[in-house]
Amino acid sequence: MEYAEIILLNKDLTPDYEKQSLTTSGYLFDIAELYEIYLEKLLSRNFPEWFVSGQVELPIYQKQFYHRSIFPDLIMKHKMSGKIIALDAKFKRIEMQNRDVDRADLHQYIRIRVITKMN
Repeated sequence: MEYAEIILLNKDLTPDYEKQSLTTSGYLFDIAELYEIYLEKLLSRNFPEWFVSGQVELPIYQKQFYHRSIFPDLIMKHKMSGKIIALDAKFKRIEMQNRDVDRADLHQYIRIRVITKMN
């Protein structure tokens, strides 16, 4: 219960040197990043005719003054044809409802669609 109180009251996790009653250690993991790595390995194993990479820089609009680069979560490039599939990994429940896709997600999907159409 002491840990729950610390979290709920937003207290500091450093030990109280006067009481010496609470010692804390742990690790923090970026679960979304681990999920992307898992997907990259899974796709690589199951699609041997494709190169699978994570977080590859894809330049877009290079001949325009507003040129940018995007970094899709996963890129699959066919070894023979060179076709590209850009994937955005979501580590959240998708219920196929409008609220599942926020504005930033929608903009990223459009950018990925544009870049994959250009290649």
